[in-house]
Amino acid sequence: MDSEVQENKKICNICKNEKPLSDYSKSKYYSDGHRSQCKQCNKNYRQKNLTKIKQKSKEYYLNNRDLLLQKGKKTYKNYYEKHPERFLLKSAKARAKKFNLTFDLCVEDVKIPEICPVLKIPLYRNIGKNNTASHNSPSLDRINPELGYVKGNVRVISHRANALKSNATLEELQFILEDIKLLSNK
Repeated sequence: MDSEVQENKKICNICKNEKPLSDYSKSKYYSDGHRSQCKQCNKNYRQKNLTKIKQKSKEYYLNNRDLLLQKGKKTYKNYYEKHPERFLLKSAKARAKKFNLTFDLCVEDVKIPEICPVLKIPLYRNIGKNNTASHNSPSLDRINPELGYVKGNVRVISHRANALKSNATLEELQFILEDIKLLSNK
C-alpha cells in the first residue's frame, strides 16, 4: 500500500517538496509522464520570466517561420486564412473582454459576405504589412456599439468601412461629404 502512495507522488525539482502527480502537468518527454516541476513552480517561473519567454518564442517563430508554415502549425496568417470567421470571433471576444462589453456570439453568427454591404467592394481575406488588415479584409461591425457583441447586433463589413464609421457621428460624416462635394466641383 505504501509503494502505491509513493508511485502517485513526485518531488518537484524547484521547491523540493513531494507532491501528488495531479500537481504536475503531463508530458510525454518524461518517463513517468509528468513534468519535473510542479504546476505552481512552473506558474511562478512563467510570471517572473514572461518577457524572456515571449522573446524566445518570437525569435523561434522568426527563425523557423517557413518550417512552421510547411508543417501547418497555427500561425496568425495561416489561422486567419483557414478560419476567418473564428478569427473575427476570437478578436471580438478579446475586445469585448478588454472594453468590458457584452459578448454572446458563436461561429454561426459570423457570416462573411462576398461583397461589403457598405462600400460594395469585394471582401477577401488579406493581411497587409506587419499583420495588419487590408481595406478589403472582413471586419466585425457592431450595429449599435453600446449593445456589445450580441446576436443580431453584428455584421461583417470591410475593414475600410468599419474604420470610416468607427466613431464618427452622422453630423461629422455629413460635413466630410459636403467637403468632398465642394472639392470635386472645383
